[in-house]
Amino acid sequence: FPCKDGNTTVETEKLCRDITKVDVKMIPEHDILTAGFPCQPFSRLGTQPGLQDERKGGLFGEIVRIAEATRPKALLLEN
Repeated sequence: FPCKDGNTTVETEKLCRDITKVDVKMIPEHDILTAGFPCQPFSRLGTQPGLQDERKGGLFGEIVRIAEATRPKALLLEN
């Protein structure tokens, strides 16, 4: 969620928090979900713990959780 956006009337301050604690019902309807997650757990140069990485791997799961709940028309992911 954006923390500051001068072009919207939505109170974005309420949305700027830990994504793992956000209730998906608080996420406004949208057509495109854009998200990013750290690449280190998935990199071939590392140990590749993937989703098992307690600190960083779970963020991908949060993207899936939100996408399943909100069903956007498209996803744009970057890692």
